[in-house]
Amino acid sequence: MSSEPRGRPLNACHLVHHLTQAPQLRFTTAPEWGISSAGRALPWHGRGQGFEPPILHHSFEPSTAVAAVLKLPLLLRYKRRRIDGMFCSMALCLLSSLGEPGLKVGDKVPPMKVATVVKGKAVDLSRGVHVVEFWATWCAPCQKSIPHLTEMAHKYRGKVDFTGVSVSETGDDQLGKVRRFVAKMGPKMDYNVAFDGPTRAMDLGYMKSTGQDGIPTAFLVKDGTLLWIGHPMGALEGVIDRLLAGKYDTATAKSEAAHLNLKAVEDEKRAAKQDAAMAPAEAAFKKKDYELGLKELDKLDTSADPDFAHRILMKRFYVLASLGDPRLLAVGKQVVAEKRDEADFFLSVVARDLVAPESGFPKECLPTALILAEGAVALAPKRPMVLDSYAYVLAKVGKTKEAVAAEEKAIAGLIADPKRDPAALKAMQTRLAELKKAVSQ
Repeated sequence: MSSEPRGRPLNACHLVHHLTQAPQLRFTTAPEWGISSAGRALPWHGRGQGFEPPILHHSFEPSTAVAAVLKLPLLLRYKRRRIDGMFCSMALCLLSSLGEPGLKVGDKVPPMKVATVVKGKAVDLSRGVHVVEFWATWCAPCQKSIPHLTEMAHKYRGKVDFTGVSVSETGDDQLGKVRRFVAKMGPKMDYNVAFDGPTRAMDLGYMKSTGQDGIPTAFLVKDGTLLWIGHPMGALEGVIDRLLAGKYDTATAKSEAAHLNLKAVEDEKRAAKQDAAMAPAEAAFKKKDYELGLKELDKLDTSADPDFAHRILMKRFYVLASLGDPRLLAVGKQVVAEKRDEADFFLSVVARDLVAPESGFPKECLPTALILAEGAVALAPKRPMVLDSYAYVLAKVGKTKEAVAAEEKAIAGLIADPKRDPAALKAMQTRLAELKKAVSQ
């Protein structure tokens, strides 16, 4: 057994639940692959960090990226339900509520103060309904959300004003970057666009004041009052529909925000108790005494808390994976047997992560990755994302012909989806061509 674990990257959805489960963490660049609330590929980039967990549709500034995602397990553990873009969006909103933000749902918002209006018009937030979305030219998830924002701007034309405010731009000629980006997007970015500028008035007055660290983030405002904060591809459209139908007002917004905040606080307390129970094991792992750490995990009573049991199982899984320990195979079978909500997605991403070269896991993890991928296919034999992951794993374990067949099924399934992401389809088709080429050689 190796005495030095290789760590694991922050490049898969299991990060959401299990970021702290590996004995060490290492930032690597992952494949541009993920999933959105509609089941479409949607990559995520941490600016300058070199890590890319799919499913988290936000980009983070370097100073806040790690801190933000480290909190996500505390927020998500209490919800064993569909892990999709909408839920992660809600979780990111909850992150801000754990502190004491200066601007809260139900408060009056600061006026729109931007350095430059790049496209469209300046708006008066004190009158009417507005969506103010924060983005940046370097942010891949922001780029993915732009077509959806344009769709909503068209859908609600005359009823809701949409404004995208560029923040956190980098390098020289930041305004020039924004202008060129907007010009290149053309009609695909068909709403008001502004540049925050060096004073960062909007960034400070909205993002920082509410504790928001990730972009894209949208703020829904009516007559100057903040009603909702979240990811533009999450629950925003539904909230706007409710608002325009007279079913969503300030009182409702405050009540729902308070309810989510209470759940987050309760989960924070429960997670703190779990952390305390795991402290002896974590101390052993920190000292690289992995056998002692595993024995400490065995002592923990998880009978009354299935989520805690899952957390311990995945901690053991990643410790063994990092070490290339042969006991990983048995633990992997336990993970498959759990059959938690959205297990096919979870198993697919973990399997893919184990075999990705940039992940740094040893080759001893390959058999376990195949078991996980097969388990995912057994649960969702027609789901394109699951089949795509299965193909990826099959190729890595040397079963290229089988990988071709799986990728073809994934592509056929995605083509049949009217809401498919063209970029995801193109990526799958490229992989299929590469696989076929490998078979022919």
